Amino acid sequence: MIETIIRLAWLLLVLLPFLLLALLNKKANLKRAVRDRQFPMPVVTLVYCVLLIIFLGWISQWILTLMELLAGFLTSAGTELTQAMDGALSWLGELLQNMGAALAHLLDTVDPAYILLFVGNTLILLVHILLKRILISIFQVVFKSGGSLHDLCAEFFYEQDEESSFWYVRSHFGQARTYLKTMYYAAMALSAALVLFSCELYRNDLLSVPFYPVFGLLIVGEIYFFADGLDRQELTSYLTGEADHANSVTNYVLLRKVLSKLFGDKLGAENTTVDSGLLAARTNDALLQQLEQSDDPKVEAYGRFMRKKMHSGLQLDHNYLASGLELLQEHSILFNNPFYYDLIPYVFYPMNRVMLRRKKVLIILGRHSVEDDIIAWCQEGLASISNIPGMWNIGVLSDAPQALDVGIISRSSVHDLALHEANDAFFQDVEFVVVVEPSKLVTTAQIGLNSIMRRCRQDGKQITFCSTDKNCDGLVDALSHILLSSFTEVSATEHHKGVSSYMCWDGDGDHLQHRLLPNLSRYLGVGTELSFAALKNQVPVTEWYGGDSFPVVDIHWIAKQYYYDLLHYAELPTSQEAMDEYFQTTPNLWNARIRENHFLTVEDEGNNMFEMKRLFSTRARNQGFVNIISPEYLLKDYMLENDGIFNADPKAIPYMVADYASTQRNIILRLCLRMSTGPVKEADIQQELMLGDMDQGELPGSLWHNICLYCGSRGISRTDKAGNECLVFSHGEAETVFGIDTLQVKKKYSLEQGRMELLYSITDPKFISIVLGDLRNAGYIAEDEKGEKHYLGAELRGHVFQKYLPGQFFTFGGKYYEMLRVTSAGQVLVRRAADHITGRPAYRQIRNYYLSNVVDSEAMGDQMDIAGMHIVRQYADIRVETPAYWKLDQYNNFAGGSVVSINGVPNRVYQAKQLLRITLPDRDGMLTKEICGTVALLFNEIFRTLFAENQPYIAAVMPGEAAAPTTYSLQGENGTELEDGCIYIIEDSQLDLGLLVTVQRSLNRIFSILCDYLDWHMEAMELSMNPPPAQEPPD
Repeated sequence: MIETIIRLAWLLLVLLPFLLLALLNKKANLKRAVRDRQFPMPVVTLVYCVLLIIFLGWISQWILTLMELLAGFLTSAGTELTQAMDGALSWLGELLQNMGAALAHLLDTVDPAYILLFVGNTLILLVHILLKRILISIFQVVFKSGGSLHDLCAEFFYEQDEESSFWYVRSHFGQARTYLKTMYYAAMALSAALVLFSCELYRNDLLSVPFYPVFGLLIVGEIYFFADGLDRQELTSYLTGEADHANSVTNYVLLRKVLSKLFGDKLGAENTTVDSGLLAARTNDALLQQLEQSDDPKVEAYGRFMRKKMHSGLQLDHNYLASGLELLQEHSILFNNPFYYDLIPYVFYPMNRVMLRRKKVLIILGRHSVEDDIIAWCQEGLASISNIPGMWNIGVLSDAPQALDVGIISRSSVHDLALHEANDAFFQDVEFVVVVEPSKLVTTAQIGLNSIMRRCRQDGKQITFCSTDKNCDGLVDALSHILLSSFTEVSATEHHKGVSSYMCWDGDGDHLQHRLLPNLSRYLGVGTELSFAALKNQVPVTEWYGGDSFPVVDIHWIAKQYYYDLLHYAELPTSQEAMDEYFQTTPNLWNARIRENHFLTVEDEGNNMFEMKRLFSTRARNQGFVNIISPEYLLKDYMLENDGIFNADPKAIPYMVADYASTQRNIILRLCLRMSTGPVKEADIQQELMLGDMDQGELPGSLWHNICLYCGSRGISRTDKAGNECLVFSHGEAETVFGIDTLQVKKKYSLEQGRMELLYSITDPKFISIVLGDLRNAGYIAEDEKGEKHYLGAELRGHVFQKYLPGQFFTFGGKYYEMLRVTSAGQVLVRRAADHITGRPAYRQIRNYYLSNVVDSEAMGDQMDIAGMHIVRQYADIRVETPAYWKLDQYNNFAGGSVVSINGVPNRVYQAKQLLRITLPDRDGMLTKEICGTVALLFNEIFRTLFAENQPYIAAVMPGEAAAPTTYSLQGENGTELEDGCIYIIEDSQLDLGLLVTVQRSLNRIFSILCDYLDWHMEAMELSMNPPPAQEPPD
């Protein structure tokens, strides 16, 4: 009896390694949150066991042979070691010899069946664990995004959570999971018992071979491990931070206290909001089911594709899903969401179908320096549809034709008519057009957009348009007119999800870096200080979006020079690589992705902080934190004091785009521009004149008449000897006169028409310089320290000096530049200025406007009287001087600023240009010049928010000299006298931009904003001068 107990104890001791490996096998699995990706392991294990059973005899022999070789190796190695060490390590040699002898004795005396039972089971389990670790690592990556095979197998036991894309155990399988767990541990105990029992039976010759428990244990174990994922309640805890995981939520709300304590004097407004709509989340099943049951095969395929995308983990947006269907059905869509990565795959499914028909896709960009990111966006979007990266050729259109499927027109090339001509064949095949941020194009690039659309629509084919931009008043109407397509406006950018905190900061004033690092004097920018204060308080990553407002690329480079101090302050690993990992910056506002938790710093590029807050609060699903850094602008404090209104309705003061300006002036300028770049057919000219409702008499006489009417001064009329009109330009006492012979006419045989046709062109360099010089491209050329020049981008030549003057610093593509001069060839020469970033300087141009030959427009509706306020549209010759500018450390700090006088800035001269005269009502003689000047000043300041980057091209001025804070003056010349009590609205551009029309149509809204601001300002002044008495403490 005692011998039997001792024998069983020895058997259990020998069996212990097998049992320990069985427990280790439970640990060698994927994390429970992603256990669904382990679905192939039960099948793989079954195949593994079947193969072992088939070759078990050969494997057993191999194990015995290996053990014999091991015994011999240990004996010989011990002998050689004893002889070589000459007694120094004789004990080690003797140990090896004894181990070899013991193993050889074991093989000679013990039944091989027992040896194979214990050693074989252990080795089979060990090899399985090693193979399993390799395979599940592969499965984790391969099935990260799901897939049809994954979904088919995992859906039997798991269900996907739409919000997080994780898979959890179906509720009715909860007990089955517990049952499988019980089975696995019971199998371990039963296996140990059966081994001992089978050994006794074998010893008494009642079994031919002892029992092998490893095969059943492996198969039962892998089924249990696959099913041992998280249930719905466990997944919720895991995602909301109760579990210890990288995806757990950081409590960003507490950061408000930390940041306000550090930088409270810079804080304007702050708040935290929670999206209660999470409780009523909407699913897409009904819409997908409707699509899948459609009789249209195209719609059915779209529904099935989106269903697979949802199963693979994509969180579908209900509105964008419907918009993608509209695009598929060739309806044009405007997405009021500038974050274009959100539109994958909705835009790319119909785009891919267009290219499968061997047609082309055109993408037009409204922002500079985003071409590379747009290419990456297209590659990612198209690969999400076809699953074949690199299937389509994507590139930026240039002067040399390319074999492209997706062609991108950069912001600088929208005006380049020569480039348009070179890519005419590409444009003829375009059937899908994406316009990214059109609000930056509608005002200043209408002629360029018209040129592109004219080439795309040569054969009258149907084109599908897709546009993505922030919310802008008037954008739908303007795009519909420019692109000649009816747009369906989708819903605005969605409300944020989860918890969203925001803080609005003043970007100007004292530097803050010393509050983090007292010995650091280098300016690093408010975004840097906010980011590292957050990193110190457990925020994993910070992102700073600069736009065109601040050189975040250069600031990141400067901050890296102090990487050790900054990272040491934040208690992070001190390496330059860590600087890039934790502190991220980008000049492109709209490539921000949606993340579970997001800490963002954003520049207030559009001078409307609450609109920026609303946009970027959508970048987080669970918790988001948005810092808005704002410059000084008139409406800023007004917005901060009324944050409740602007939080509820950010469009209370909207961003406006210019109206479509299809004026006769623009049509004539566009025709002249086309004729200056190449011959234009007579039929094209007649069609343009007809569309503009202009004189369509016999060419070239009617064309020249219209050129004289809309490009020349209406105060000067002259004819040549033949009685033809002349176009006269005065330069002081000198004059330049052009006659009808400026239009060159040639005949050419047309193979298409089968007859001779007339071609018109303009080659006179003086005419091109005077009339069309402002409409040519002016490239920004950066000169480095080695004298090498680099092309940055381009604007119209006539739009350069309204924005930048020599000596001024500005941001382009996230980098800092100083404007030097404009060359004789019309190129803007700039210089890198990263080392000159010492703050956020502001500039105010000093402009002198001169009007002459002013005439009232007699067109219907151009003269109106509204409650005593006279509004008259006029035509005048306008001359603009820019002799100097104010350089300010803060936009409103004239006391600390200085006037910079400059020479050589050319005067801008506009002939027969439209303007708007507003005569304010004089109530009881109270209208003074001071009041009129104040209203004009307020108009200009409101324009900074309403028109943002287009504000330099629209000015409100009153007659008289200017004194700070007013920097625009207005005078009459050549005998022209201007009326007092009037405000003149002037478009500062050779083109009719449409801003004038927008101002006239929005006058009621502008005056409403102005009055509300004045009411708030007067109340604030009264409260400041007469504060309420302090309340006495209660007795």
